[in-house]
Amino acid sequence: MADILEEQIYVIPLRDVKRAPRWKRSQRAVKEIRAYLEKHLKTDDVKIDQDLNEKLWERGSQKPPRKVRVRAMKFEDGHVEVALAEETEVQKEKKRPAWIRKTEAPVEEEEEIVVEDVAEAEEEEAKAEDADEEPETAEEEEAEAEVSEEETTEEAETEETPVSGEETGDVKEKTE
Repeated sequence: MADILEEQIYVIPLRDVKRAPRWKRSQRAVKEIRAYLEKHLKTDDVKIDQDLNEKLWERGSQKPPRKVRVRAMKFEDGHVEVALAEETEVQKEKKRPAWIRKTEAPVEEEEEIVVEDVAEAEEEEAKAEDADEEPETAEEEEAEAEVSEEETTEEAETEETPVSGEETGDVKEKTE
């Protein structure tokens, strides 16, 4: 295959496609792209890439896109190959509404910070728990022991005494 002589990115307007009948609009779009590139690259041999063709027919024959961004490569032997141009990150960002760009940009940065903060917070909590487990004085040890004894005796008392006869099964059935 011959070497690339010229490579150019074009934004081809397809507004004239609306003049065609609804059922012929995507066909007309293909013809418009060929005519545009034949005029600008001064050649009669234009090959359209499959991805570009699928983009034109993506919404059916009645609703082709209003404009298409393409990469045209003209070879030494005179033929031209046309493909969809890849969008850069900046172009993708410009397509999004401004209010979404403003609200989402800080959120992404905060997520990274939050992950680091969570790890640090977990480490601090673990250290605090270790410190809580070891009482500093003998008085605190005695106080903790008394509290735990009181809790166990209260639990035992509530378990032994039934609240009503329903729990013991002594309820008499009413007969009418």
